Amino acid sequence: MSIEAWISLISILMFTVWTATLSYQNKLLKKQNELLKDLSSEVTDSYNSLASQNEMLRRNHDKLIKALKKLGADSYQQ
Repeated sequence: MSIEAWISLISILMFTVWTATLSYQNKLLKKQNELLKDLSSEVTDSYNSLASQNEMLRRNHDKLIKALKKLGADSYQQ
């Protein structure tokens, strides 16, 4: 085999390996993207749940403050 033939063969093999590597990396990136989407969805759900709980706590806090103020006003009247 001539040197040119060896160079061509090596070039083809290198291109094949490079293409396979890129294909594998692409599959890995797609999987990572799916995992990140799932994680993002879970984080969004958790955030919404915490925001809802925070709102409920705020309302209960407001009710408690009103009740304590009323209790304090009632105790002064007695």
